[in-house]
Formats: sequence, C-alpha cells, structure tokens
Amino acid sequence: MLEGNAEVAADRAYAALDEGDRMEKDGQGWVNVPGMGRAAAILAHEAGLPLGIAIEGVTGRLAMLFAKMREQTAMQPQDVKKHLRAATEAACAKLTELYAGEQRGPGASEVTPERLGVIVADYHSAKGSTDEIFQRGLTAALEAGTEAWTEQKSSPAEIEQKTGAVLDAGIRHWFRLTGRKVLGD
Repeated sequence: MLEGNAEVAADRAYAALDEGDRMEKDGQGWVNVPGMGRAAAILAHEAGLPLGIAIEGVTGRLAMLFAKMREQTAMQPQDVKKHLRAATEAACAKLTELYAGEQRGPGASEVTPERLGVIVADYHSAKGSTDEIFQRGLTAALEAGTEAWTEQKSSPAEIEQKTGAVLDAGIRHWFRLTGRKVLGD
C-alpha cells in the first residue's frame, strides 16, 4: 500500500472503532489491546483480502507485534500472552462480523502462489469489485504471501519468483473472469 493510502486506511480503521477501543490523549489517538485486534481486522477487510487470508495475516501480524514488544521488554512475557490472546480474540470476532456469511478459505501459507492469485480474483469477481479494488486486494494478498513465505524461510529470489506467480495467475484469471482476452489462452 502506498504510504499516503496506508495513513488514510489507518485513520478510517481508527474512526470505525467503538469509543471503548479508542481515546484521545494530548492530541494523540490511542487504541486499547482489543482495539488493536479489531483495527487490524478492519484494515484487512478494507484491503480486500478474502477471509482465510485475512485471518492468517491478522493473527500473524499481531503475533509479530507482541513478540517485538516482548523482545524490547516493553511488556512482561505473561502480559504478552494475555494481551495477544485478547487482541486475537477481538480480531477474530471482528472478522466474523465483517465477513458475515462468508466461508473461510485457506491462508496465504496454505496454497501455492498461483492458487493465491486465483483465490483473490475469484473473491473479487464474486463481490463485483472494480479493477482498482481487485488490485488493492491482490497487493494486500502479496503482502500476506510475502510474510508467509518469509516465515517459511524462502529466499529473496524465491519470494520474487512467488510474487511473479501470484501476479501472473491472479491477473490472468481476473481478466478471464471479467471477459477480457488473455494472451496465451
């Protein structure tokens, strides 16, 4: 996501939180632990991620965030576990609300790169998304995929190859779904 777009998305997610999850102090916006989880869920949904990819991405990012807090000794280990659980539970509840009635598909780490691209195209086709919204979702899926592949210890060259496969498969499938001619078919 472009930096300006990320800030706008974060501002919208903050504004969408319930009053109990956020507060203003000295002109700064603060979010409590469950609010962190709910904000992450809102950001994943607004980015256009299918449910399974959103769940894996949100829970993975929360785990990384709290692990960093533990490493920086900003939080005691027992508090890290408690707060990670609270944030994750809040995120999953918010994802369930935002994706009401949708089936959970696989996460980015559970499928091939080509399948990841096709899943995103199918999801956005079913939603009636525009090209722009599909592109946002594909970009967010690439971020989730990159995180998953990094966690799986893929090399930078492998990640680059997988990124190309996601883009190629996703865009080709999107074009087919939207009735456009695809070279090589």
